[in-house]
Amino acid sequence: MFDNALIDRRNSLPRILIVDDNPADIKLLIGILSELGRIQVATDGAQVLSLVKNHPPDLVLLEVRLPGMDGFEVCRSLKSEPETRIIPVIFITAHDTPQGQDTGLECGAIDYIAKPFNPRFMRMRIGNQLRQRDEERMHQRLCLQQQLILDAIGEGIIGFDHHCRITLANPAATRLLGAPEADLLGLRLQEMTQLDRIDGTPFETEQCVLCHRNDDSVPSHRGEALFRNRNGMPFPVEYTTSMVRHEGRRLGCVVVLRDISRQQEMELRYQRRLASRIAINALLETSVEPMSMERQLDVALEIILSVSWLPSLYKGAFFLVNHVTGHLEMVASKGLSPEAKACCAHLAPGECLCGQAGQTRQLVFAGEDECRHYSEAGEDLHHGHICVPLTDKEQLIGVVTIPVKPGHKPDTEELAFLTTLSKTLTSIIGRRRLEQKVNATQPWKG
Repeated sequence: MFDNALIDRRNSLPRILIVDDNPADIKLLIGILSELGRIQVATDGAQVLSLVKNHPPDLVLLEVRLPGMDGFEVCRSLKSEPETRIIPVIFITAHDTPQGQDTGLECGAIDYIAKPFNPRFMRMRIGNQLRQRDEERMHQRLCLQQQLILDAIGEGIIGFDHHCRITLANPAATRLLGAPEADLLGLRLQEMTQLDRIDGTPFETEQCVLCHRNDDSVPSHRGEALFRNRNGMPFPVEYTTSMVRHEGRRLGCVVVLRDISRQQEMELRYQRRLASRIAINALLETSVEPMSMERQLDVALEIILSVSWLPSLYKGAFFLVNHVTGHLEMVASKGLSPEAKACCAHLAPGECLCGQAGQTRQLVFAGEDECRHYSEAGEDLHHGHICVPLTDKEQLIGVVTIPVKPGHKPDTEELAFLTTLSKTLTSIIGRRRLEQKVNATQPWKG
């Protein structure tokens, strides 16, 4: 009898579902409410459930007395489903009793309007409910947008109340802290993770600027700190804390965290490369200065051991090949005991780690358990070794050995530096030997 397609013309207006089996009342309600929204009509409970499933309305006007399922059953069914429970329901009936009103409100309805209708009051009450529904939807959209933004932001965002307890943590923050938001809510940050200064020294509780911002004169603060995840692994963060105030009253603060591990790694890599270039340039600069081979190797050893990122123990030695015997002879050293220098003064090919590096023409890295060539000299063995062969077209020139901290494992950048170092030292030694030959052939001038 009533064509929903013809009635439903203005898609921008809210959708109102009228549920009544009385054609006169339906016609009256359409006339009263047509300016407020798009009207749909159902005459029984089964039709209501079908329409609501396919085209959820913004408001349901529901007659109590219906054929088949009554209005109360329909309302209970709507409120039992997650998809429809938020749709507001208003009961309309000519049989208005206190018991009926109680039952309707207990079913989940928001209002109960008795027939006959006062058109003016009816329009005002329905209009108010639609505006409230629109405001609720707008609030839900804003909350969803804010949540999507928080979820998409790469920095960790943590909200604290005025008692310094966590009230919010976005996904980036939960990943940093290694715990879901549910486990974080209500905790102080230091109850979840250990906080230290960026240099590794601990904060005192009253000094932890992330959780104890008591100075209202400073609205925000930036700095760096060291966090530890649940496994105890430290990672550096850059943080910004900002006070949250409303009408002059402090409600809490927001902390924005950014993991700067990658940044620090890149800075460290840059500093290592810079120190490596400085060392190689220093070696090349000394090669043009007038000095003996022995002095050159002493200076070169000092430069190598001064590379800041190299985990040396400021000990080391230079060996050159004696082309008569084929043995390695120690020609320069730094930090070695007299016993160690005597023990390693002459090494046959393949003897100990230095001899192995010379024999294989390969870099040799050894842990503290493999450093047996100092044992006879009583040398402290709690360190590892790096042995760098110096070769010119597969011909062995010498070996540089550097004791390093125990447990050290070289990375690709260290291997690249040591390879460049080997080539540079081979070139410098070749230059010095050429100078010696030239000087030996020049006639003496008295």
